[in-house]
Amino acid sequence: MAFEERHDYVIVGAGTSGITLGYLLERYRKDVVVLEAGEDKDDDPNIRDLKSFYGLEAQYRNEYFWLENGRPNPRMTSDGNHYSGGRIWGGCSSINEGWYWRGTQFVYDKWGGLFADKLFCTDTFRKLETFHGVSQNPEARGDHGPFDVTQSPVYPIGRKFVAALHSVLKNDYGIEVPIVDDLHTVNGPALSVRSQHFVNLSDKKRVSTSVALLKKRKSNLDIRSQSTVLNILFEGKKAVGIRYIHQGETKIISATKKVIVCAGPRSSCVLMHSGVGDEKHLSQLGIPITYNNAEVGRNLTNHLLLLARIRVPPEDNKDIAEALHFKGLTGVTTFPDIKGGSLSDIDFEITTLSLTPGEAILACFFVNPDSRGYISICSSDPLHPIVVETNYLSAPEDIAKLERALEVVEKVTDKLCAEHKGYKRISDLSDKSAYVKNNAVHVHHWTGTCQIGKVIDERLDVLGVENVMVADTSSIPEIVRGHTYAPALLIAAAAFVELTGIRDWDF
Repeated sequence: MAFEERHDYVIVGAGTSGITLGYLLERYRKDVVVLEAGEDKDDDPNIRDLKSFYGLEAQYRNEYFWLENGRPNPRMTSDGNHYSGGRIWGGCSSINEGWYWRGTQFVYDKWGGLFADKLFCTDTFRKLETFHGVSQNPEARGDHGPFDVTQSPVYPIGRKFVAALHSVLKNDYGIEVPIVDDLHTVNGPALSVRSQHFVNLSDKKRVSTSVALLKKRKSNLDIRSQSTVLNILFEGKKAVGIRYIHQGETKIISATKKVIVCAGPRSSCVLMHSGVGDEKHLSQLGIPITYNNAEVGRNLTNHLLLLARIRVPPEDNKDIAEALHFKGLTGVTTFPDIKGGSLSDIDFEITTLSLTPGEAILACFFVNPDSRGYISICSSDPLHPIVVETNYLSAPEDIAKLERALEVVEKVTDKLCAEHKGYKRISDLSDKSAYVKNNAVHVHHWTGTCQIGKVIDERLDVLGVENVMVADTSSIPEIVRGHTYAPALLIAAAAFVELTGIRDWDF
């Protein structure tokens, strides 16, 4: 093979994990290049301002997103099957809601490897952040990292909501959940009136990996924009490089030490187009087999969301729309399923998604689903749209858990209405089964399609081949109980340690 250039490490994707890993490798003088299909949009007002998020997704702006349509789901009437991931420097960290959510150690323990090392996880999160807020465990929070993590103010509506939920869980279900300042240093269920976000404290703008690491820290990381990866090149079972398209021209680049795939849900598709996947399926498409593994692209997992509208006194939320975070979110929780589920199945939030004074949204966030889907390819052409089969609510217990969560919503809102003048539930929850079907939506936390233990090992290396690693949220074997931005950073840090052996790293 006549390679046009050679590098030790070639990273596929300049997204949340890809930029973080590339930054660390470059900082420690490693020879690395990153190939990214999108472009640098950090100065674009639509990207810097978190308030633009929903408008961009609704418009399906392809200068920011990978755009795919999932197969119709008969269990959901909402348009809950579309896929739109980041095709931009920073990936989903440049287009998401900016939530900070560390995840809990009892889940990381199940991932194995470095993730089962609590000291590594806590130390990594501490290194990553500059925390602006209060915590009951301040020693677990960072004060010099590149990512600003800003805690929301305490709003009257948040205090009332958390008090009502705490009372309902304790008195109606016998579930005692502590109320804390900082959910992210608690290894289990808790309630808090404060949320946390990747938001710059001074200008209230988004903190993506591109902004935090490449601009704020002024990295010299080599990122090739408008470079769409087609497939990994192998000699036998050893990866030797990447084939990609740059401005209409096909190029190949050598990776002498490792190809690292950080393409999110599309990571499994990169492997399939490289011959790593289900042999029968790939053979039908005319793709030569490198390694037969039917698990590639399987185990697609995502969180679901239900929203209930509540009428509230205008004075309880009139300032939230102009406050720190565009949703003005407050009253964040995680707690077990009320029928004896795992440590953390449901997350409730009270927010102002509508930004309408006198109205609030109680959001039920289903963080531990049993339903699994898959991502696949239907052509040997790497530029052809992918196949997304979400299978949301295919596990009957998922529907039952969401119906039970709506029962809690009813009790909490009833208590708010009884104790506080001006509160009234607007959403009709009388037919909970229908409400779930008609209102459940997904939240773009696509994980699991290159999962640890089935597609990659605990060191993040792809099974059955040499010199290929997957280092993004597709590697997650069991989904985190919350938003996936911070866990993606943790995965990148783990990959850096596995590649270099440097444990005492920093920014």
